[in-house]
Amino acid sequence: MTRSRQAPRKNRRFIAVFATLAVFAGLVAVTQVSLAGSWRGRNNNSLPVCPPAASASGAHDHAGESDPAAKPPADAPQGEVAGAAGDGTAADATDTEVPDADTATATTDEEKAADEKAAGVAKVAANEKAKADAQAKAAADQRRSGRCRPATSTPTAGSGGNNGGSNGGSGSTPSTGTSSGTGTGNGGSTSSPGTTPTTAPPAAPLVPLGRTCEGSDLPIHDGFQGGPKCVETQMGEVGSEGNNPELLISRAPARVRMNTAFDIQVSTRNIVRDRFLGAAAGGYYLESSFLTEEGIVRGHFHVACRLLSGRNAQESAPVPAFFKAVEDGKGGKTPDTVTVTITPGLSAPGVAQCAAWAGDGSHRIPMMARANQIPAMDSVRVIVTR
Repeated sequence: MTRSRQAPRKNRRFIAVFATLAVFAGLVAVTQVSLAGSWRGRNNNSLPVCPPAASASGAHDHAGESDPAAKPPADAPQGEVAGAAGDGTAADATDTEVPDADTATATTDEEKAADEKAAGVAKVAANEKAKADAQAKAAADQRRSGRCRPATSTPTAGSGGNNGGSNGGSGSTPSTGTSSGTGTGNGGSTSSPGTTPTTAPPAAPLVPLGRTCEGSDLPIHDGFQGGPKCVETQMGEVGSEGNNPELLISRAPARVRMNTAFDIQVSTRNIVRDRFLGAAAGGYYLESSFLTEEGIVRGHFHVACRLLSGRNAQESAPVPAFFKAVEDGKGGKTPDTVTVTITPGLSAPGVAQCAAWAGDGSHRIPMMARANQIPAMDSVRVIVTR
């Protein structure tokens, strides 16, 4: 009987011991998990910053400098926005300009060149997208593997980051913030390394190569055309973004006969065509740019045509087949149109480039208030037939 009474007592002792061990093991596990989370937050800040996912190798980020949703102005004339005469479409071929065999061949070559160019652009875009995707994936893999951290990290809860404010100011006890402090702390200024957002280092300041000809080994430009030389003339005045010069070839033929004169219409805006220093007389790059009292640049515009030798960028030295500067004393803030006659025409069959560009008093393309404004220049292709 005595043994039977003692057996339950022993069982109860064993149960109590096992329960105590289970509670102790649970407390140890909770403590380890808490410490692991705390150290994970601390160790994360010691990792290097993950590299940003670039849009393309060697490309500059111009996000925010363009408007993909831009639309033509409300007052744009119908037919002058796209497919207008002079934009290189068949709308410019008159009844007297019926394409012959040479013209048909030139047209086929033009279409083939356009297709090849479109295919090349698409291929380049696909390659750049593939590079950007690969860089983004590499950065994500690094973050997942713990080898780096984002440039701007989310604040993590430290072991005693806010204790100074909630427990009376001790800021030294790694508690949950509910214990009563001693009141001797600094008001919660103590925090763990994980509570401060981390940002990438600032970009290096701009360092220009120079702003004068001091230190240049080239001779000083004397106002006559030629180079290499160093131009000491200061750039001068630039207008507001709403007063920057604009130029557009508003009408030009798509096809012309060789040795036959033809017209090109040029529209300008925000330029007074009253200033022209003769380049042959030593006025090239001689004076700075100047504005009128209304803030409009003073200058003129040029028109030139040349026959193209191929689909690649052309040689820069040859003199164009046609060149003319227009300084008629007109122009201003309101757009107007000038008709320039290309005479006696172009002397050989092929594809010609006819361009127009504004110039200040010393023949430089006028400056712009912003980098993303299109300069006052335009160009068209003209097919020359026999």
